[in-house]
Amino acid sequence: MDGFGFHNWFLKSLLPNIPPKSLIVMDNASYHSMTTIPKSNNRIGEMKDWLQKNKISFSSTLKKKDIWQIIKGQKSNFEHYVIDKIARNNGHEILRLPPYHCDLNPIELVSYNYGCRIHYAFRLMYILLRKSITVFYEGVGSCQRLRS
Repeated sequence: MDGFGFHNWFLKSLLPNIPPKSLIVMDNASYHSMTTIPKSNNRIGEMKDWLQKNKISFSSTLKKKDIWQIIKGQKSNFEHYVIDKIARNNGHEILRLPPYHCDLNPIELVSYNYGCRIHYAFRLMYILLRKSITVFYEGVGSCQRLRS
């Protein structure tokens, strides 16, 4: 799987088949985390285009390493994942698991322990997750009623 394959799957297969206002849980696989921010190995023209698009001033005579330093300094102001933005624009939220905590990701446990029973495990995981989200949202509703 790569970022573009995941992006297409997310748009064409996942979003049309989940209920409105869903909470989508994702780990930190690199293909889940595509950004629009240039990386250090991008061409200097792409870096300059990104700076201009985001109205960040710079001297056109700067070398690539200096332009990269400007981008690194601005990253936190523009950091967002493409998938998160798409989900939000479609009324969903993304919950990202913390890095290096595969123990929180049920699919890791499933693939490690039950490789041949993967279909059953996915079905079970789906049912449990739906139930958890329902309970969570019912709890949130109760909290909001208590505040009123």
